[in-house]
Amino acid sequence: MGRRFRMSEEWKGPTQQIDDFRFLIPQSYKPAMRTDGLIFADAKLMEQVRKDFAPEQVANVATMPGIVGKSMAMPDIHWGYGFPIGGVAAFDYDEGVFSPGGTGYDINCLSGSSRILTEHGYRLPISQFDRTWQRTRLACVNPNHKTTSTDIAAYMRFRAGIAYRVQTMTGVEITATGDHPFLTPKGMVPLREVGDLPVAIYPFRGVDYVEPPGEAVVTAADLVLLKLYAGGSQDKWDIEQLLAADRAGDMRRQVEARLPALPSRCREIWDAAFR
Repeated sequence: MGRRFRMSEEWKGPTQQIDDFRFLIPQSYKPAMRTDGLIFADAKLMEQVRKDFAPEQVANVATMPGIVGKSMAMPDIHWGYGFPIGGVAAFDYDEGVFSPGGTGYDINCLSGSSRILTEHGYRLPISQFDRTWQRTRLACVNPNHKTTSTDIAAYMRFRAGIAYRVQTMTGVEITATGDHPFLTPKGMVPLREVGDLPVAIYPFRGVDYVEPPGEAVVTAADLVLLKLYAGGSQDKWDIEQLLAADRAGDMRRQVEARLPALPSRCREIWDAAFR
């Protein structure tokens, strides 16, 4: 018989810290486990994770038939429906299982009008990522460290049965499903449980995206001319790399046509090294 837990307890199961951002639940924790559990979190976040008992669900998923690789959980891990929210597991097509707990009910969704900040500082509504998500990187915030960037792993649309609208005292408004975690002084809390808790807001909201004009602002020929004007050894190496990509010779012709407007030394460098 498995041990019963009270949610008021702190999870006491074993973990092994692999590096700054990964903790392993060894397969030896439970006799039925077919593989290890793996939680992506730093030490401070892991303290919060232990209070939620979701690591026990990570271990439970590791007991399921046909599991391939580790039973994993992302940094937004919290108690879920069999699987932890934020849990990830792959199963063999022939020997594995399909589990409703692995897909959930409301899957941490934001509304299509929610504006998402990209790594370059512009923002787009989620609904407009359908054609660009595979080549767009997002700003990714770790409140204990720094802002980095990340690829988008997948783009999905769902119709949620129930959604919540949050408006902060500063006027920021967002609509999301009840399971979507928000950062609060108590850690990551599902939106339906936030109540009147303060929520973290990233201070830089970004600028709205505007489709760039079709014409080039700076051409490769412009860069070559700039490098000729600078005239340093690194500049000459840069020119070589630019010219190596000019298979049709168009860039060379553009440079030749505009060289008379530059000082004579630029023509001398060009003639000596690149003609």
